[in-house]
Amino acid sequence: MSTPATTSLTICVPSPMSDASAPPNEAGRRGLEPEGVGSEEEGSLSCATRTPYHLDPMAIRDEDVIDVTPTRLTRGESLMLPSIFKGLGTTLRHCFENIGRGGSNKKNIWVLQYPEQKRDDRPVEEGGQYRPYFRGVHRLNKDEDGRVRCVACFMCATACPANCIHIVADESPWADREKYPKQFDIDELRCIYCGMCEEACPVDAIELTPHYEVTGLSRQELIFDKAKLLQVYDETIGEKPM
Repeated sequence: MSTPATTSLTICVPSPMSDASAPPNEAGRRGLEPEGVGSEEEGSLSCATRTPYHLDPMAIRDEDVIDVTPTRLTRGESLMLPSIFKGLGTTLRHCFENIGRGGSNKKNIWVLQYPEQKRDDRPVEEGGQYRPYFRGVHRLNKDEDGRVRCVACFMCATACPANCIHIVADESPWADREKYPKQFDIDELRCIYCGMCEEACPVDAIELTPHYEVTGLSRQELIFDKAKLLQVYDETIGEKPM
């Protein structure tokens, strides 16, 4: 059992008045020091030292202490030969066990033969995609009258960490809102699909769909404008209702 550590505690307070000018009751009170307390004058400070001041050790059992001192490498480990052969053995085992199976061995490597096979067809526990929660291509939602729901408040563009949303606002032709997006562009190549725009929108105008198959022959084709985003809404509203 270890002995508790012992130290001294010194407390200093301002002493503006001397004993001669202090009131009688104050002078008498200064003469009554607690046991184990000594006082001394240091300039204009009155200091008192109390000993002993015990610091209880942390309650850790010896069997709970873990030694993390690194051990020295053996000669074989320093040459890295055992690790190299072990890694090659794992690679060869995966290779031979998947010969003739087309990568469909769940034990080692279970690949998809895309586009004939997709993650949508697999259970989530086996690496499949849960479409209701997947964040894919964006869309601009429409209201009950078929108008774009966006009010050009720029909240999605402000919240976007990738700065991939560009909006040009204009005066709204409808009486129920002040502005509407004259231009609304999203760079799908720059987007990181974090969903911050969807969370920031106050009118649920922008939304991410489960569609992840985005293809194009140029960068310009993957900058979705307002018309393209409304087209994605028409194509996905049946799969993901608002």
